[in-house]
Amino acid sequence: MLTMRKLIAVLSAILICMSLRVRAQDDPGIFLLMDPGSLFYDASSEYDPSGHLTVWKKDTLLLKAVYHAEHDGELSLSCEQGVRASFLEKVSASIGIGNDPAIPHYDVPDRIGTQTYTAVQGETVYVLIEIEVPENTEAGKKETVVVLSDGTQHPLHIAYEVMDHVLPETVLTAEYWQYPYASLRWYDMLEGEEPFSRKHQSVLGKQLDAYAELGMKNITVTVTDEPWGHQVYDPYPSMVKWKHDKDGYLFFDYTDMDQWISLCMEHGIDGYIDCFGILPFTGKWQIMEYDGSVTDVSPEIGSYEWTDLWSTFLYSFTDHMEEKGWLQKTYITIDERPVEDMKTAVSLVHEICGDRLKFRAALAEISEDSFYDEFDRLAVSIASFSGKEDMMRRIISHRKELGLTTQMYNCSTNYPNVFALSEPDEALWTMEYLAGMGFDGFLRWAADAWVEDPRLSLDFDHFEAGDTMLVYPDRHDSTDPQISQSYRLKMIGQGIRNVTKLQALGRQDILSVMYRGNGKENRYGAVYAKRQGVRALTSLEADRIEQMIRSSEDPASGIQEPDPDIHRSVLTYPGLNPSWDGAYLGLHKCIALINVMCFVLDLLILAVMFARHAGKIKKMAACVIALAAAACILLNLGSTAVLTDRSTVLIMTGMILCAVIALTGRKRQGESKDEA
Repeated sequence: MLTMRKLIAVLSAILICMSLRVRAQDDPGIFLLMDPGSLFYDASSEYDPSGHLTVWKKDTLLLKAVYHAEHDGELSLSCEQGVRASFLEKVSASIGIGNDPAIPHYDVPDRIGTQTYTAVQGETVYVLIEIEVPENTEAGKKETVVVLSDGTQHPLHIAYEVMDHVLPETVLTAEYWQYPYASLRWYDMLEGEEPFSRKHQSVLGKQLDAYAELGMKNITVTVTDEPWGHQVYDPYPSMVKWKHDKDGYLFFDYTDMDQWISLCMEHGIDGYIDCFGILPFTGKWQIMEYDGSVTDVSPEIGSYEWTDLWSTFLYSFTDHMEEKGWLQKTYITIDERPVEDMKTAVSLVHEICGDRLKFRAALAEISEDSFYDEFDRLAVSIASFSGKEDMMRRIISHRKELGLTTQMYNCSTNYPNVFALSEPDEALWTMEYLAGMGFDGFLRWAADAWVEDPRLSLDFDHFEAGDTMLVYPDRHDSTDPQISQSYRLKMIGQGIRNVTKLQALGRQDILSVMYRGNGKENRYGAVYAKRQGVRALTSLEADRIEQMIRSSEDPASGIQEPDPDIHRSVLTYPGLNPSWDGAYLGLHKCIALINVMCFVLDLLILAVMFARHAGKIKKMAACVIALAAAACILLNLGSTAVLTDRSTVLIMTGMILCAVIALTGRKRQGESKDEA
């Protein structure tokens, strides 16, 4: 019996140890890695990369670290050659749409800053670490260290392995629409400057250099005023000026457009020229009269006036683009317009220009209409084919056979996304999902449509925080302004690299079984994950892809290849709807119920042991341990864990073993008494 009691005591001690969770926030001064796919640090984002960090040649290893400031003061980072470490600056973001201060806000670590940071005591500070591996690097295990200093040095040792693989050129395209007029309003040095003046171009040139490094190839051009109906903070006038001469004849001034296109090409952005405005959202644009006045025109689409105006423009525009040598790169671009209106516009362009101009469109709705074959480049909203994935695959396959390009995009009211408050895993998932669907690339509607003060707050009147931008401007008063990337943009790049690796390894098949969760509008008008289980599902899928890459790049590593069908098991994931039209998990409820059951079982064990051993101090130790374990479980009820994680399983197992041993011991004690 003594041995049995000792065993119960040992198991109870193990139980309490399993119940405890260690959080960096509770231990100031700790500088450690966290899950790069998590937005904020908490218990669920604990990250132990021991033996798991791998990187290819010509690749970048992207890591995220967290530090809990011990006191107010300056922090600094230092690192070895080939490693970049930057603090992630925080920007306010609303969980709704609009800038109402009554809507809850969070400080989001998103803007990639410098190697210095001013912290306040108790603040959780985030750090981005990028390890760049040149192609001539020797394969094998490597080590590096990043040091954070707050007066005391806090080293973070990172062990990783360079694999004997070279990252090929990316197989996915990524396009972002530009908003060059925002910089005119933002920078003090450009006050009073005309669009595309020499000084304005000097600022835009630095932005374009940054965009070219991201692989951007598309040029955004407006041929009518506010083609999107002034949906962003700054005005977006037409780069082509429509004018009447003194006799009332219509002519066009291409000065601004030519300066913008030439500037983009000088800085390496020379793939496509997307010309917006043949179907403006408001249906109207402006013509400048000879006397300097302005006339608004809003002809009905397909009417004689509309046809006459656009015929005159198209004759002139086509000749101008051909003269500049840009015609082969030029696309008449239509964004989210009704199908019948698009057909009318395309028909007119064909009538006037024949095959000299190409077409591009972004669609909020999609159907199996052969008309879409007219668009050489087509982008489709992720929301448009929910529940119609098979149809979307057929359309993509058909377009590939015709040599046409098809991209996917997300924007306001879509989930998953790259909003400021989206989990970074959502960016990974989006790239991996669209590749699995067969899309050729990704489109994002706004690279730099900056809000009122984007360095302070990402809130905007019409969209979720962060929807309008993926890069940040420099300070207002900067005289040599530089662009700052967002962490979200880095994760898009990581997702593209993941897809590239899988295709190089011949394992892109794993992408064809990506599960997709639904979004839901919250009480403040913004759309995020429908429930916590949906958010966790997205992260699970991203983790599964990472596991596949690691198991495939080195079969001898012992890392198990993920089962592509694992998400179809309702036994593994209760509540799963294994369909393409928005599968989701409701396991947050399941886990909460399990934790409550664990808590109740702990209390029952406590009550039984107390009743049997009341007054016996030594034997009451197990009761105290059981009570502490119950308290830990109760504290963990608010955890963001969704699946039956290891700690929950161990807690349950430990309690069941304790209960079985206790009952067995009691039964044997009774049998001994009977024999006596």
